[in-house]
Amino acid sequence: MLAIHEGRRKAAKRLARLHFKAPVAIHPEGNIYSFPTLSPKKFECSWIFPNHIKDIAPSKKDLGKSVILFSNLKEVELGISYFMLEEQLQRSVYCLMRLKVE
Repeated sequence: MLAIHEGRRKAAKRLARLHFKAPVAIHPEGNIYSFPTLSPKKFECSWIFPNHIKDIAPSKKDLGKSVILFSNLKEVELGISYFMLEEQLQRSVYCLMRLKVE
C-alpha cells in the first residue's frame, strides 16, 4: 500500500511540477484527493480532502492560522496561513484536472 501511495505522490509531483507538499490521488476515478497542510514528514501535518471543504477563511484569532468549514458544518482551525491553505487547495484542483485530461 505504501508503494501505491508513493507512486501517486510522485505522479502528482510530476504532473503539477511540484517539489514539496504534493497532493495525493487516493482514488482518481472517484475524484478522491488529499493534500498535506505541512510537510508529510512533520507530526503536525494534517491531510485534507478538498471534496469535503465548504469554505476556508483566515482565522479571526491569529492571522498565521486558517479555518476550514467542512460540508458537515464542522470547523477546524489549522496552524497554517490562509494563503498556504488556498495554495494547497489550488494545487489539488490542478492535479485533479491534469489527471482527468491524461
